[in-house]
Amino acid sequence: MNTDENNQVWTPRERETWLTLLRAFTRVHQHLCAEMERQHATPMAWYDVLVTLKHHCDEDGCMQMQHIAEHIMMSTSGLTRLIDRMVEANLVQRSRADDRRVVHISLTNAGEQKLAELQPAHQKRVQAVFLQYLQPEEMQAIITGCQRVLDNFTADNA
Repeated sequence: MNTDENNQVWTPRERETWLTLLRAFTRVHQHLCAEMERQHATPMAWYDVLVTLKHHCDEDGCMQMQHIAEHIMMSTSGLTRLIDRMVEANLVQRSRADDRRVVHISLTNAGEQKLAELQPAHQKRVQAVFLQYLQPEEMQAIITGCQRVLDNFTADNA
């Protein structure tokens, strides 16, 4: 970050980088969410939970609510309401650990089937609206830069 004599905090390139990242993410994310709802009548947050459970569960096929919330960047209270609706739809199930304060979530067979239905279409949409416009070296630059930000992000700047 630079500061010049006019108290400008950002250079034009820094401002353009930040605003372009925000606009691209927002436009792509809004499109993906709308298409998920339109084509599958499924909220994107449900898809995020299903993918998270599929790829990050423990050896018992479960994941703690707190860890799901961290993965999908949602508050635990918001996730509780979301999980309530997903349980009603028979996509996930709740169980209690030995410590009754800990809630585990796991995929049901219906949840596995729903993910198998959603994932190919979602990946095609991501390809169509985002990935096809990037060269491999640009993808690597995005990965490297964003990972550096994430690696240096601490609770102090949350």
